[in-house]
Amino acid sequence: MFWEEQAAVLERVAAGHALHDILTDIVRIIERPSSGMLCSVLLVDEARGAISHGAAPSLPAAYIEALDGLSIGPAVGSCGTAAFRKERVVVEDITTHPYWASYRQAAALSGMRACWSTPILSPDRRVIGTFAMYYREPRGPSSQELAWVDAATHLAAIAISNAHAIEALRRGEAQSRNLARIYAMSNAIDDAIAREHDPARLYELACRLAVDFQLARLAWVGVVNPANQHIVAVAHAGVAADYVSSIDLDLSDERMNRGPAGVALRRQQPAISHDIQRDETVFWKDAAREHRLGSVAVLPMRARGQATAILAIYAEHAHAFGDEAIAALSTLADDIAFAVDSARTRSALRASEQLRAMIYDCVADVVFCLAVRGAEHYRFESVNRAFSEHTGLTEGDVLGKRIEDVLPAASAARLQARCSEAVAHCHKLTWEETVRWPAGERCGEITVSPLIDASGRCTHVVGTVHDLTAHRRAEAERRDAEAKLHQAQRLQSLGTLAGGIAHDFNNILAAIHGNLDLTLDELHDHHPARETVHEVKRAAKRATDLVRQVLMFSRRTEARLERVDLRTVIEEVLVLLSPVLKHKVGVRTAFGPGVPAILGDSTQLHQVVMNLVTNAAHALGASDDGEITVGLDAAGGGARLTVSDNGCGMAPETLRRIYEPFFTTRRASDGTGLGLSVVHGIVKSHRGAIEVRSELGKGTTFELVFPTA
Repeated sequence: MFWEEQAAVLERVAAGHALHDILTDIVRIIERPSSGMLCSVLLVDEARGAISHGAAPSLPAAYIEALDGLSIGPAVGSCGTAAFRKERVVVEDITTHPYWASYRQAAALSGMRACWSTPILSPDRRVIGTFAMYYREPRGPSSQELAWVDAATHLAAIAISNAHAIEALRRGEAQSRNLARIYAMSNAIDDAIAREHDPARLYELACRLAVDFQLARLAWVGVVNPANQHIVAVAHAGVAADYVSSIDLDLSDERMNRGPAGVALRRQQPAISHDIQRDETVFWKDAAREHRLGSVAVLPMRARGQATAILAIYAEHAHAFGDEAIAALSTLADDIAFAVDSARTRSALRASEQLRAMIYDCVADVVFCLAVRGAEHYRFESVNRAFSEHTGLTEGDVLGKRIEDVLPAASAARLQARCSEAVAHCHKLTWEETVRWPAGERCGEITVSPLIDASGRCTHVVGTVHDLTAHRRAEAERRDAEAKLHQAQRLQSLGTLAGGIAHDFNNILAAIHGNLDLTLDELHDHHPARETVHEVKRAAKRATDLVRQVLMFSRRTEARLERVDLRTVIEEVLVLLSPVLKHKVGVRTAFGPGVPAILGDSTQLHQVVMNLVTNAAHALGASDDGEITVGLDAAGGGARLTVSDNGCGMAPETLRRIYEPFFTTRRASDGTGLGLSVVHGIVKSHRGAIEVRSELGKGTTFELVFPTA
């Protein structure tokens, strides 16, 4: 049972449960088989040298509060002493033991008489907590109890270390973007170190790269003259060239010595002014305001334990430098100092490698390293965390394996060919590729770069993959949206054009009507041409009705609710569509008696009927026996409009998406996919309901019900 409970705790650790809950479970595992034992877990904060509450489900709350926040030391109870000495401390009687002299009263109030504490150590032997066992009577531990404590301490070490790792990862992700830029700048400077041996040129490159990578608005390097203790600017990039070229700081001047440059050199640590305009130690506020400099980080450039120069980086905004950025920039400044001091010494290369290792698992891009084992023979030597997230493969699936054992065949052949080309020509290659991984299909920009040793032999190939999946998807969606927007705009323009033409045509018809009336006035009742003129006038009236329909559909107005007879709407739409439908399909109407009027916008209702009928006509295609039935009857206290066809019908997957804007099964030239979306919106705005029934090869029926006015 004891081992099963331990296994369950490890499963909860792996599942990411809360640390307090896991530690509480561990305490209960130890308390359960014992008689009268009370346990607690305290956490150690190394930075503060103090202990804090972790879990103690059976101890009094007042006692827990009394211990929380105590500093560790050589005589701070059992737990504080165990943490300080990194070894188990057994106190068999609290009332007499010197370790408890300052805490005896708190223990007595809680009824505690004996306490044994074991330090909880991380894998690198740091104290990260303590596990304590209390009894209410004086006594020492049995061998069984010590075995329990050892097991509990091991479990707690795993849980606490895992929690620390998760917290560190979360902090790292928040700074990953800025660190990635620093990492890129670091790589660029490392390349410069490999090429450049002139200190002045290297200083200039450092300043320019800080500006180019958008880490600084102004960057300059100042070198200390040991003879007179002056800092003289030797390189700069960015704004304020005139101001920087005249810099000559006298460190014997108390005011200058209190500034960021003096503090950085004196303390051998970065000095940051988070807000230049509010910093009393900064005396060049006017120049900073003129050149829009909000904050500055001055980094000592240390070589062989001594700062011989400073790197000053100015950002436009206040509070631009976080702790991790300062740490990374500080390391970078030291790298430059080492390179200048020893011209690519082994120490400078190690420091640069440490920086890359620190950032390796923080960057969002995939990074992998291939060991070169002969011509066209590459094995994965290391990958970063992003590799597993990108591919769905673990390190165990990849490390030590050949390219062709990890990647799909086509991608493996392509990567192998690119690596061979990069090695042969000693330059990096970049290309885009889409690969299907266990984690899904990913599109990425892949870059491979050969690493050449001092003898000129390529030992490794380093690759990166910048994930373009979301970007490519967003581009496709944007292009699709733009196309749909352009189509909708064309439709709108077409409606405006139709309305304008209809207005002009209506004016022409007005003139025709007027002249026909004048002609009739001139003809006597039995004139042989009188009937012909009447026929022309009837034709002109039909043309006027047709123009009225076009104007009604092209009009852009707010919905105007009024009593509407749906039968009239249907008949007007069918008249309007008759020139289009009469040669293609048969249209049948079925009007029931007693259909009530509804409250609605006649223009919008015209649009509903027209969209449904034209969709039905499209579904019939070139069928010789195609037929559309438009029905209207009273149903459920309202009016029911039915449009049916015996056309091609719709599949279930199509039926589920018919109301989506711009979704269409037609060719791009045959429709926009807006019709049924508009119909659905109009019906809902009229407090109506819409239902559709369709089956492939058996036609489609739309049924709309509107409430009575």
